[in-house]
Amino acid sequence: MRDPEEPGISGREITRRQRILKAFEKKRKYAELRDELLRKGAKSCDVVGCCEPRMDKSKKICSLHKGSLEMSLKNKTGPHRWCLYCHACHPVSEFGKGSRTICFVKHELRKRRIDDRKIQSNDKTGEESEAGALIAAKLRATIRRERRPRKSNIPQRLRCTS
Repeated sequence: MRDPEEPGISGREITRRQRILKAFEKKRKYAELRDELLRKGAKSCDVVGCCEPRMDKSKKICSLHKGSLEMSLKNKTGPHRWCLYCHACHPVSEFGKGSRTICFVKHELRKRRIDDRKIQSNDKTGEESEAGALIAAKLRATIRRERRPRKSNIPQRLRCTS
């Protein structure tokens, strides 16, 4: 798979050049798609200095700024961050130390819901543990009764006995 024009080029270099060309082609296609969306009237991102089209079903920002930790929005003061739970932009001060992707209010709700589920599952397992222990004991007893020594497929004269 060597290029006949460059006889001294290695296979690794050919692979590297192919990756670069593929990445360039991908960027070009994305730029064409972005330009087409903007021509059709798609709204652009509300982040200051960004001209990318907004995400699908998004109210404010593009997919590039969805994961950023801080961004400054048009018509809003201070740095903001995208909340993956609310699907909205909140000021960075609303994000607690517990989570960088979910706002503090929703994070507390989520933690409370998880704690409630743990309490409910502990209550259920406490009631069922006695019944479960009886069933498990019966199963063990039946398994012990059904066990029989296996018959070997090796003829008696060939077996080792010690």
